[in-house]
Amino acid sequence: MKTCAFTGHRPQHLPFGMNENDERCVRLKEILKEEIINLIEKEDVTHFITGMALGIDLYAAEIVLDLKARYPNITLESAIPCETQSVKWSAAQRERYYDIAAQCDKKTMKAVKKNIRRRTV
Repeated sequence: MKTCAFTGHRPQHLPFGMNENDERCVRLKEILKEEIINLIEKEDVTHFITGMALGIDLYAAEIVLDLKARYPNITLESAIPCETQSVKWSAAQRERYYDIAAQCDKKTMKAVKKNIRRRTV
């Protein structure tokens, strides 16, 4: 099984910010889709992993989920870095995040925050 993992710039580091209607964002998503299709058709990639961060991670995840109808053998894994990843996001951003996560074929939690008290001596 060949795998491709997505991670990239967050919206605050992109020239269009959170405006996904901006022509640059629309074009970026088109290019991402073309590259994902190329990976599937020419490189035999069947497993995709997303870090589930705002921006490129979620854009790519949505594209892969959309392409599953055309390529039913592909899978999407969410590699969530910590259980509190989306707590400071807006309600709409969290809803999008949870919708994508619910559709993933596999979910991996990278770290679980623990309540650890540190004491200096």
